[in-house]
Amino acid sequence: MEILGHYSVAVDDKNAIDQEKDAQVVSIGGAPSLNGAGEHEEEELSGAGFRGWVMIAGAFLIQFCGYGYAAAYGVFQDYYIRYYLPNASPSTISWIGSVNAFMSISMGLIVGVAYDKGYFGSLISALSLFMLSLAKPNQVWQCFLAQGIGMGLGTGLNFVPSVAIASQYFPRRDSSAVAMILITAGSPLGAIIHPIMLNKLLSNPDMSFGTAMRISAGFVTVLLAIACCCMRQRNAPPESPTSVVKVFAKAARDKAFGCMCISLLLFCMAFFYPMFNIQLDSVKHGVREGLAFYFLAIMNAGSFISGLLPTLFVRSIGVVNMVIFSVASTTALIFSMVALKDLASALVITILFGVCVGIFYGLQAPLAVALTEDEAEIGWVFYV
Repeated sequence: MEILGHYSVAVDDKNAIDQEKDAQVVSIGGAPSLNGAGEHEEEELSGAGFRGWVMIAGAFLIQFCGYGYAAAYGVFQDYYIRYYLPNASPSTISWIGSVNAFMSISMGLIVGVAYDKGYFGSLISALSLFMLSLAKPNQVWQCFLAQGIGMGLGTGLNFVPSVAIASQYFPRRDSSAVAMILITAGSPLGAIIHPIMLNKLLSNPDMSFGTAMRISAGFVTVLLAIACCCMRQRNAPPESPTSVVKVFAKAARDKAFGCMCISLLLFCMAFFYPMFNIQLDSVKHGVREGLAFYFLAIMNAGSFISGLLPTLFVRSIGVVNMVIFSVASTTALIFSMVALKDLASALVITILFGVCVGIFYGLQAPLAVALTEDEAEIGWVFYV
């Protein structure tokens, strides 16, 4: 009887484990394979506890001050070309925003190592903004060091941990995707607030560039300080650090993951163009300056709304399908900028681009996590 009792317990345990594994099977390209996935997702989201939702709030603020601020560079591009750095060519000034965006992404190698060892958090972005306030007119190199290098470095150090940590509080792939979508919604919201704030500050005749930057830097500093206090890792760092050679070798053998990396690399090289130039192009094509100031905010308002839409459709349509739609439509809209000639065309391109690229904002992180088998490698995956 004792043997039969142990056998019965073992069978029950095995069945429970099998059911748990089945519940975690989610189709990347389409609908989930388990009918009750929605109920499990809701249970996990509600069961994450206060600590999990505080983490989401902190990560949201990091996105707000990181990529959200980087997406407002179009304001600086316009201001630098017409007022602050008139002696420099537009292509030279564009290096500031381009290097900022590159540093934000390429810092993943260092951050991946630090995150897998349990370290994250940085106020370098705020410090760099204070340094930018000291830059003198027509001194491109000063703006480049402070905004291009410094802010790019600060944003890059914060981006990977703020997204990857969601998988610790929401280990299921579907609920983790929802949490990441909520976190990355901070980027378009920041890209709504920052352009309006910067345009108002920089267009104030009674305020210098340095004063405007110090006000903006103070705002970012407070939010980043709150965010760093909210961010805590739930799981202990792995005892044996993940080997970079192992991760790269594994990624090279995974055709689906390799295609994703190449496609996202090419896409990220292009989709910053409208954000950097829509305001300046609109002014040069006759759009009233006071109205053009709001184009970046309008674009990113569309991104904010569409960035949250995947939470409703990702389980039925699939992560990959929604990303493909976003990339294809955004690419078409970038080419359509050659037809920008008046207020109507500028407004249509601005709204549609914001809506289409917002889907990509919300799903780039869930796409990478969905193709990652080992949770200990998530930090490295975001770099690759």
